[in-house]
Amino acid sequence: METLGHVRALVLSRAWFYVGLTGSESTAKGGGSKSPYAGPVGHLTAAEMPEGGFGVVPQRGAEEVTFNPRTFPAMRSLLFCIGGDKPVTAAAEVVMRDWHLWANGPQMMSDADVDEHLAKIGLTRADVGKGGKVAAFMRRRVAHTPSFGSDPRYERIRPHLIRLAYQELDLRSVLLSLL
Repeated sequence: METLGHVRALVLSRAWFYVGLTGSESTAKGGGSKSPYAGPVGHLTAAEMPEGGFGVVPQRGAEEVTFNPRTFPAMRSLLFCIGGDKPVTAAAEVVMRDWHLWANGPQMMSDADVDEHLAKIGLTRADVGKGGKVAAFMRRRVAHTPSFGSDPRYERIRPHLIRLAYQELDLRSVLLSLL
């Protein structure tokens, strides 16, 4: 077995996208405060390294794939997505370069698979995405952010306030004035 050093770019074939459930549960409960173990898994077919490499790694692929747990409640905070909200489960080929990820021949997740994954972490489609109740709640609050919102200390506690407003419905009205 050999370890690849500082890989600049690589290509994986027959890849699938993995997101750990434990970290996803923490993301859902903490409002995006935890980064789950996540990444594409596949057969390494090409890599660029400072000391050489093998195969050819293109500059990019067909469809950009994103995953960012800190964007909760967006769908891409819980699953790898194309276009920000279309969950993808696998791809014929994945290109990774400069912290970006692209998929050639992506396989989209079925609605049933998305619902099953969300149920495992205690959410429904109504909780996430552009039309979700959490997203609508946050969108209303962002429009009325108080002036102390630019204070860096506020940014440290804001995720905790969001989590409380999401989890504790009886506290929501009290927290509205703080968000």
